[in-house]
Amino acid sequence: MSAEQIAFQVAFASVDSGDGGDCGERAERILRRERVLAAIRGFDGEATTVLLPITEQGNVVALDAEGRLRFDLSAVGLQTLFADAGLTLHLGYADHALDEVDAELEQEFGEVFEQLDEAPDDLIGLAVSERDDGTLFAPDPVHVAEFSRRGPWAARVTAQLLATPVDYLEDAGWSVYRYRTDRAHGAISGSSADRPIIEVNVPVQGDAWIEVDGSRGRTAMFWPNAERLTRPVLEIDQIGVSESAELYRRMLSEADGTRDELAELDLGDAIDADAVLRACLPEALGGIVGEPERLRAFVAAFGVPAALVDAGLNDAGLEDGERRGASHPADGCR
Repeated sequence: MSAEQIAFQVAFASVDSGDGGDCGERAERILRRERVLAAIRGFDGEATTVLLPITEQGNVVALDAEGRLRFDLSAVGLQTLFADAGLTLHLGYADHALDEVDAELEQEFGEVFEQLDEAPDDLIGLAVSERDDGTLFAPDPVHVAEFSRRGPWAARVTAQLLATPVDYLEDAGWSVYRYRTDRAHGAISGSSADRPIIEVNVPVQGDAWIEVDGSRGRTAMFWPNAERLTRPVLEIDQIGVSESAELYRRMLSEADGTRDELAELDLGDAIDADAVLRACLPEALGGIVGEPERLRAFVAAFGVPAALVDAGLNDAGLEDGERRGASHPADGCR
């Protein structure tokens, strides 16, 4: 089967050793030995994430000694190889398998679930301290920077709706709104002329994400740093068959869906699509190096002036936002 005919999905699997240690090197040795077209994302403190290409028939895409594609290793067989090495490879569940799990849970615990549904509210909350002031499960504020061609009017509305101060800056027809919030939020737009709106969200913990409202009202989401440290298990340049090497490269560069999201936005010349792809591409494949640099490159791909990008995303601005967190909401747009 040629690279053009193969149909597979990239599965995000996890590997653990049972003792909580980093098992990335051992996992990589197994995948390299079997010449699987896989990638290692990294260790998150509990498990190592790997990307695996799996066909519709449940086989893993790998290479033979000459570099041609082979499909004689099943996903179950790969799990066995990991188990023999004292590791557990979690491939997750397909949709139909999740339905089976739900059915089993319903059969075994259905009566308990019904009792909980009918229980008084004061019983359900017994596990929570009566002295809780509402902050026990309060989410951490997210730093938000909205880049667009809007004026200050939407910044004022945003400040009122979210009850938080909003900084407003503009440069060369572009503007940025900066604020912090722990509420659900979305960019406010008056017309299609306001778009695209590039909303950068930087949480206290976890990867930053970017929401883009396109000119036709379509919205797409991007995680520029999600695949930053993803790296191929095999040396792409050393694969003898060029078609196999290209398939491997495309698999790794398109695994996060950035290209599909860009196509959905349909922004045409309003965006440098290649620059966006580089901002989301793994560093090992030539992507932009550094977490903040990737966010800046992503926003700049829309033509936002560099000075405005820096003002919206630099560390000093975020620290200032934390010091202003106690300001009265009536301060509104600044």
